[in-house]
Amino acid sequence: MSLAKSGGQYQVVVGSDVPNVYRALEGLLDLDEVSKESSEKQDRTPLQSFLALISGIFTPILPVITAAGMTKAVLSLLVVFKVAAVDDVNDQVLNFIGDTEFYFSPVFLGASAAR
Repeated sequence: MSLAKSGGQYQVVVGSDVPNVYRALEGLLDLDEVSKESSEKQDRTPLQSFLALISGIFTPILPVITAAGMTKAVLSLLVVFKVAAVDDVNDQVLNFIGDTEFYFSPVFLGASAAR
């Protein structure tokens, strides 16, 4: 154990003695009550739990949704500025690439929910 002073603050460096220091402080500070209080604060309402579940499912597939949307946006801009024609093969390929995420979104959501 050592003591370091930096910027007017003191820092206690415990090192590899963490288990011994924790046991000593546990008896002095009654850390069990603090653990119970912090776990009680984490109780969620059913709505909060549901929203956490939904956001946890959709978060991993957000890059796929974003990429599909950007592909569709670029395709729309190419058509509006007459760089690509609607009946062009490249337009059809880009349209298919942009739609792929939406076709397979049930698969992506199922895989994300399974995790």
